[in-house]
Amino acid sequence: MELENRGGARAKVDKVEIKQLNSIKRSENNSFLVDAEWLVSGSVNHFGHTHYRRNYYHSLVTIAIVDDVWKIQNIELVEEKRLL
Repeated sequence: MELENRGGARAKVDKVEIKQLNSIKRSENNSFLVDAEWLVSGSVNHFGHTHYRRNYYHSLVTIAIVDDVWKIQNIELVEEKRLL
């Protein structure tokens, strides 16, 4: 909030599109490593104006059951591109 009050950026995500799951591999500790690609669309507002953004992400995502709930344990960014 303090950054916003001084003209700092405020981001809003409008849409997340999973484009491709390249692979899903089970690990020894019952977690899964997911090679995934997705797009995120949204806007960034700062200093009274708005920039619309669309970014591509390719990551290795580790998910596991923690207290009977699936949770993301780690995200290793492989590639990121600003498309818009």
